[in-house]
Amino acid sequence: MADRSETIVKCMLLGILLVPLVFASGCGNTKVTVVLTADAGGAKALLEQAAIKAEVDVADIASLTVNVTGVVLDRMDGGQETLLVEPLEVDLVQLLGVSGLLTSAEVPPGVYTKIRLGIENPRLTLLSDPETVITDIHLTANSRMFVNTQFAIPPNTSTTIQLDFGGIHLVKLGNGGHTLTPQLRATVLVALTPVSNQGGVISVDAAAGTMELLIGDSAVTVDISGAAIFLPGDVDTPTGGTGDLVPGTLVAVEGSVSPSGIIIAATLTVLSG
Repeated sequence: MADRSETIVKCMLLGILLVPLVFASGCGNTKVTVVLTADAGGAKALLEQAAIKAEVDVADIASLTVNVTGVVLDRMDGGQETLLVEPLEVDLVQLLGVSGLLTSAEVPPGVYTKIRLGIENPRLTLLSDPETVITDIHLTANSRMFVNTQFAIPPNTSTTIQLDFGGIHLVKLGNGGHTLTPQLRATVLVALTPVSNQGGVISVDAAAGTMELLIGDSAVTVDISGAAIFLPGDVDTPTGGTGDLVPGTLVAVEGSVSPSGIIIAATLTVLSG
């Protein structure tokens, strides 16, 4: 059996739903935390439909991967709020229903009309030829997926905006290349969202049961009061404690992220000291 840290690293950055979690900050703006998550069942059905249109046997698709590069919110007044993200590689085939934190930023409260997700560098590999990566895949819509939906970001509230793919269109061209056109849809809700991420420990407050974790460029509060802590080599039984979470330690966290942006950890896996 592979140890737990290997399994965590393999499944960490997979997803297909975008979830900005909105909560109030203290200086007039609203802090938006963006995560990426997956609905494996729905994605599988969409991928099968796309494979038929692309004249590719779905059973032969080993991976269909894109890089997520940015998030932009369009305001009703015509302005835009650009959220910088840590580039995230997403395989549309190997979806596990987990999510990864992209970024955390402050935006002005107000009414927004569109959410754009920047993607680039699509790659396709086939089981019949796993050594060949097909890169002749053209992205439509200027390499951006977007959803037109009017929503409000008020101050002093917590809101979850959940985006998921409404379609994955992969079409084979006459010259042997492909065109990829993903589409998005959105729902608005308030809920905990499953999350799986890794980052470096900044500090730990054992008495409060919390730690600060650096994920990308963002410091995120993690509730570790109920978390099982796995050390390298642990498989089924965790043997770690809060004393193993020293600053600079790289850890993987699995649990839920609240609309307030706090990750509630179910398990923590120490990846390196």
